[in-house]
This record gives sequence, structure tokens and C-alpha cells, in this order.
Amino acid sequence: MKSAQVYYDKYIVKSLVSQATEDLKKDKISCRRHGIFVTANNEKISKIFLDKISSLNIKFFSCEDIDNISQKDDPIIYVKESDNHQEYEYFIRISYLKGLAKQDGFDFTVENATYMDGLFVRFEVMGQVPKLVFARKRLKK
Repeated sequence: MKSAQVYYDKYIVKSLVSQATEDLKKDKISCRRHGIFVTANNEKISKIFLDKISSLNIKFFSCEDIDNISQKDDPIIYVKESDNHQEYEYFIRISYLKGLAKQDGFDFTVENATYMDGLFVRFEVMGQVPKLVFARKRLKK
């Protein structure tokens, strides 16, 4: 959850706020991102995931356990982002991101696609741009 919160604040919210302030005539804002579904079959990603888990001192966690916790209905995905020429890697559960987006009043959609590396997950956070409303003053005749 902590990883999801950091990723959401650092990349998704930052993108949405930037769009909302850039062009005040826009009605809608959206942020599209993607990640790779974490499975035991994806050797490269599962190794990165296991290294991350081992640093948390979780005992008795094997590669086979990945498929039990990363289910198709609520996958854990691997995302890689760069910020000021520094790369960051995150493992995020889709339901955590959805919860954060819903809490902020945004719509959240997910789309799955298959690529050579396995299942690829695209997700989008969308929202209406809040508009400032000013009271109109009556002109005196």
C-alpha cells in the first residue's frame, strides 16, 4: 500500500494537477499508465519482486507464492518510472491504486493486454476539472 501511495502521489496526482492548471478551458483530465503483471512465469520481473520481498525479511516466500497473491482480478503490477534521470521501480496492487483514485473522486479503469513478456496492464485515472464559480454582481442603472 505504501508503494502504491508513493507512486500515486509522485506520478499520477502530479500529472493530473499539471493538466488541470495548464489549460483552464479543459473540462477533463486523465492520466494513463501501464505495468507488467507479476507472475511466476515472468522470470525477470519475479526475480526483482522476490529480491524486494526478501529485503522485508518475509520468510518462506517462494516464486510459486507469487501467483497466489497476484490474481487476475486484482493483480500486482511492476511499473518503472524515471524522475530527473533517476529510475524508480514499484510493485503496486491495482485495487490499492483504484482505492486512492476513488477516494480523491476520480474514475479508474483497467485494461489487460497480452504481450511477449506476459500480461500487460493499462490503467487510467480520469476526472472532471473543478471550475471556480464567481458570484455575479448586479450592475446599478
